[in-house]
Amino acid sequence: MIAKSRCMMRAWQAYFGIVCYVSSAVAQTFTGVIQQRSFSVPYSLLVRISGELPANPTPEHEAYGLDPQKVLRMAAPEWFKAAKDAGEEINETTTTIQVGKTGLRVDMQSAAENASYILRPDKGVMWLVMPRDKKFIEMDFREAGKLVPKADAAGRPAEKPGASAAAATSSYRKTGESATINGIPCERYVLKNEEGFQELWLTTQFGDLRHVFEEVTSTIAASVGQDPATIYDAEDRLPAGMPMLSKRLSPGTELEVDEVKSIHRETVAPEWFEIPVGYQKVSMVDLMKQRMRKEEQKEEQ
Repeated sequence: MIAKSRCMMRAWQAYFGIVCYVSSAVAQTFTGVIQQRSFSVPYSLLVRISGELPANPTPEHEAYGLDPQKVLRMAAPEWFKAAKDAGEEINETTTTIQVGKTGLRVDMQSAAENASYILRPDKGVMWLVMPRDKKFIEMDFREAGKLVPKADAAGRPAEKPGASAAAATSSYRKTGESATINGIPCERYVLKNEEGFQELWLTTQFGDLRHVFEEVTSTIAASVGQDPATIYDAEDRLPAGMPMLSKRLSPGTELEVDEVKSIHRETVAPEWFEIPVGYQKVSMVDLMKQRMRKEEQKEEQ
């Protein structure tokens, strides 16, 4: 039950992370739907996929315990096939992002939790909607701003917990490689520092979508008295373009993948950005207490 509570407590951070991730990467004119999936490949499976290290391993091989370049070069179907063959499981979360004239909505589905997140800049609030409980939690932008890294007195973005000095001076490098990701032409960028590798496939299409999220982030920052330019560390400032595929790998950890499956321009009805009829407003603490009581009742039965 503790694990479930922690997951729920991180729900707002997960949602806000989505907004910041896309904002640093995707106009005002865009309305439509983005389909995305995220999954993690277990480290044990990565070692199996990579195979034996060469007789004379490089420092990189030794640090990761595998060949990181080989792992990063693999496509999603190869990871899922390897997991099936090995009897291992890759946990996947599917995300639908709807962008309309009055707000932004994120619907996330996974084996652990289904939830919807609605951002309303015009009202200055964000809502976490839980269909299973028919309840919702409201957070205004000032509360949400607590999740944004603060700048120091000189206006420089504060270093993230655990971030190294090397990370603060990192930058993405364009490799010159191109590929079509889910029907959209993209170019490859890589970031390498002491914390690991990150690979991005960016498209120059959908520039207007990028501006939507930039405005959302700026609105939140301004509401808490923060300069939007100070929100991101240097390594978080993505090159121009919309990220279609992202891979992150650190020594001894699982591989994290985010993939945009599709982007469709269409009109999104205003009701998608409202709380469903019949849902009860609760606090995060109240919700956790109610869920704990339900779990205890199940155990007693």
